[in-house]
Amino acid sequence: MRHLFDQYEQPENRLTHALVMGLSQDNKLLKAFVLYFLGRKIPKRERLVIVEQTVPGKAEPTEEQAEKKGLPDAFIYSEKSGWALIIESKIEAALTIDQLERHLKTARKHNFTNARVLVLATENKLKNIPKKYKAASWPTIYTWLSKHRKKSQWARLITEYIEILEAKMAQKEQLKSGTLTKFSGVPFKNENPYTYIQAKRILELIMDELKKRKGIKNLGVDSNHPGRPAIKSGKDNSVWDFMKLRSSSINDAFTRHPHLTVVINAETVQVLVTMPNRVKNKIRISVFGKDIEPFASLIEKIAKNMKSVTRMEPTAMPYLQVLQRHYKSQSSTPIVDAILRYDIRTVLKKQESKQPKIQPQWIQTTYDVMTHKKSNIQFEFGVIFPYQDSKILSKPKAIDAFEKAFVAIKPFLEMAIK
Repeated sequence: MRHLFDQYEQPENRLTHALVMGLSQDNKLLKAFVLYFLGRKIPKRERLVIVEQTVPGKAEPTEEQAEKKGLPDAFIYSEKSGWALIIESKIEAALTIDQLERHLKTARKHNFTNARVLVLATENKLKNIPKKYKAASWPTIYTWLSKHRKKSQWARLITEYIEILEAKMAQKEQLKSGTLTKFSGVPFKNENPYTYIQAKRILELIMDELKKRKGIKNLGVDSNHPGRPAIKSGKDNSVWDFMKLRSSSINDAFTRHPHLTVVINAETVQVLVTMPNRVKNKIRISVFGKDIEPFASLIEKIAKNMKSVTRMEPTAMPYLQVLQRHYKSQSSTPIVDAILRYDIRTVLKKQESKQPKIQPQWIQTTYDVMTHKKSNIQFEFGVIFPYQDSKILSKPKAIDAFEKAFVAIKPFLEMAIK
């Protein structure tokens, strides 16, 4: 069934239509919008009018006619005081200053001498907008609307539609210059099951946000590296992407170096640092060396660092994993032969309440496997965040926990990349 807001062909027009329709149906939301983005407080008795792809007093043209005439995407005005807010919306289409100037001239022709232009676009397109024009990114619009979701059903409907449109555009590879939304949490639970399209959208937002974080940059991540060329759904009902380190050779495959990975599946989010099977031998020697003591100290140090994560999210499980696999062919799904995974809090000598019981022998087992490996074995440190009973996963601050998890594993990267 066609969505309520899907009345146009072009994504820019669909997005504007969703915003205009929602604002036109909720006068309080419309006045709050004008106050926030224009700084103009509207008196209670003052009536606002909003029209789409036309100017006041003119009939609404077809989508094709509006494109040819260069009409504003939306026009908000006051019949009483004669001011206007003109909205120009862009996602992937080009934006020109001449177009914005024409909108102001059109407003003046219709006796709106006090008119301002508000440009809505992805963040990349707003970098060179002159200060005489107002500008807001679509993620900013999305965040603002999200704050009004509880009080306005139209704000909720618009945000939901922006999420749907972004997911569809990403799937068709139509969204190349930024995002429409901002990470606001991972919503999956029993009552809101995992879906591939939504998981892919959320994963892209997580990776985009993490690459901006100071803690991630301090780990040596190459923020300009795009990660996976295509994020597809795995047979295990999951999506994943990785961040490459600057220390990695430009020409080397990411499987030759440690890297940071985020996985979203049907039950959890996992953040982990991986040492692949094909990692360079000097890196493997740096981590495991000739003695178990430095390796044991490394695990204990990371386990202590993880307290900052578990304080924030008590259901999170910091873990160490050794994974043995083999492949029937280069393109086939890996077959798991063995998994050794344990909560790294089991190696801490000083136990806190409600922690797993100590079992330090896991360190010896891990060390023996990694120093006598004869098969395809991947080694990783990470944190598992389960959806059910989580306090923060469905909230924007979940990204803080993901960042803390990666930062906690920093000693491993420092040891591996000397």
